[in-house]
Amino acid sequence: MIFLKKLPKPYVMLFDLHGMDERLRTHRDGLPAADFSVFYHLISIDRNRDIMLKVALSENDLHLPTFTKLFPNANWYERETWEMFGITFRWSPEPASHHDAADLGKVTRCVKIIRRVPPSSTRLS
Repeated sequence: MIFLKKLPKPYVMLFDLHGMDERLRTHRDGLPAADFSVFYHLISIDRNRDIMLKVALSENDLHLPTFTKLFPNANWYERETWEMFGITFRWSPEPASHHDAADLGKVTRCVKIIRRVPPSSTRLS
């Protein structure tokens, strides 16, 4: 990330950061083994280009470093990713660990109970 921000025509904007549950993905050809992924979408105004970086994570190690010093808006996205998927960001200015332990239990329960709903059951009558 530092490299991309320090290029002659840098990627100066974090446009999005989000998590994804990969456990039920069926087409994994050419993809790294991952239970979860975090995507970073960066924009270079000078290049008129964007780039998306994907970080694969194991369910046993859902930790990444924070990028809030490079991109202050990462704080909001990191918080949302923690709340939705239980992925923590080390050295965050507002670490998720200050929440009540009961809240963390709710988050991890939500992640564990997500299941695939067959398309036929989602049709409207």
